[in-house]
Amino acid sequence: MTDKALACASRWGFTYTEQLESGHCSDVYADETRVLKVPFQGEEMTSGYVAARRLSNGLGPTVIEGDPESGIVLMERILPGTTLGSAGLADEEAQTLVTTFIQNLRGLRTEGCMPLAQYIEQPDALLDRLTATTIEAVFLHGDLHHANILRNGAGWTVIDPKGLVGDGHYEPIAFLRNPCGWLETVPDLLSLTRRRLLKFAKDLDLDPWRIAAWGVLDSKPGPDTDSESVWGRLPAVYQQLEEELRP
Repeated sequence: MTDKALACASRWGFTYTEQLESGHCSDVYADETRVLKVPFQGEEMTSGYVAARRLSNGLGPTVIEGDPESGIVLMERILPGTTLGSAGLADEEAQTLVTTFIQNLRGLRTEGCMPLAQYIEQPDALLDRLTATTIEAVFLHGDLHHANILRNGAGWTVIDPKGLVGDGHYEPIAFLRNPCGWLETVPDLLSLTRRRLLKFAKDLDLDPWRIAAWGVLDSKPGPDTDSESVWGRLPAVYQQLEEELRP
């Protein structure tokens, strides 16, 4: 734990008994009832902190204490904490749950959130087009996938928001590329993604082309991307869907 995190933990009377599985940007420590999230890079140190505060209204864990300079937050521990990805729900049932969360997140305040174009951070004519034609910039969780939705008693709670603001058509993208382990077993990723994407468009009254276009931007492979992985297969899937759905 960093010196800053140790100081916060001491000030807030928190002593951890275990370290939970961490994400790409944060370390997570817990006792029986509380969780200390310690971000170490990226937007989770800034807009993610703002978003955690904003979700502390019933959508996310209650924030008990927080340090806005570092983004460190002490929150209630969500129990039993089973992830949506391991809860055994059918894919359509999981998608319906995520759709409800997207609808509820839309109305949150956006001040202090990171602009979506800044988060994407890649010069691209398609990004410019989408940004210029965004009718309404809304609050975005930014990473609303199966590992960031936890069973909370009989209900569900959202964790680890990135805290973005921009085109609402981006919000379904994280779900569409998850759960990775299951998607690896799907032989026809194009058909599955098309079905899921069109369901989001219908249920959320969104333009399916704009979802596909954000998928193109989100799935651009890096130099070390395995072509057989989900990340390696998604670019071609989204390119085809963007062409199919283009107005």
